[in-house]
Amino acid sequence: MSEYTKSEILLNDLNAIETQVSILVSNCSDITSRKSDLEKQLESAQIDISELTQRVVALESELSEVKNEKDNNTLFNSLSSEERANLKSRLQNLLTRIDYHISS
Repeated sequence: MSEYTKSEILLNDLNAIETQVSILVSNCSDITSRKSDLEKQLESAQIDISELTQRVVALESELSEVKNEKDNNTLFNSLSSEERANLKSRLQNLLTRIDYHISS
């Protein structure tokens, strides 16, 4: 009878181990699936980062070109001081009106 209980104990232990292995296999499968999804998201994010980096480089080069262009400043340099003051006054007036419309 002692042997019978030992075999029952052994079978119960084997069933418990089998249950734990099933749970671990299921968890492993879930983790593998999640890892795959995360790898896809990572690849997508890296592509996005690469594209954005290229856009930043292009915008920086465009900005430096604009800064280096002297043609933009020739219009303002050709104005007399009276014309500049008039233009400045008109721009301030427009900005005040725009600010008023935005705030209302």
